[in-house]
Amino acid sequence: MSEKSTALAKPNAVGPLALDQVGAMFGSTFPASERAKVVKYMQGKVEALDTMIGKRIPIAHVIAHVVQIPDKETGELIDNIRTVLVTPDGKAYGAVSHGVVKSLQLIAQFYGPPPWDPARVVEVEQLKTGNNRRTYALNQIE
Repeated sequence: MSEKSTALAKPNAVGPLALDQVGAMFGSTFPASERAKVVKYMQGKVEALDTMIGKRIPIAHVIAHVVQIPDKETGELIDNIRTVLVTPDGKAYGAVSHGVVKSLQLIAQFYGPPPWDPARVVEVEQLKTGNNRRTYALNQIE
């Protein structure tokens, strides 16, 4: 990956997205001048990605930030990455899915890191994993 895609973002600052750094507090591909949009998307003003299974999404920007989710068995809070995919027209889809992060890493490796102009069009696929869990994959559409 390029230097741009691997740089760590400072916590609570608009900066380079670090999809390969799970410990990063926050990353965004939006310019600093669009902080208000980023805050809106981070606060949950997005549609769930599972509403788009089997459908195509053009991705222009990506936001990734850490959220804590309780473990179903222990109740312990576990850090997870919430990813928000933003279309060129501002529609946003969010998910907590390591599959989405892995898909974005692969797309960035082959097509360069976001932001993408023109947008990268992906099809959302739901995959089953062990223990009756699910994850998502973003399949690049040429």
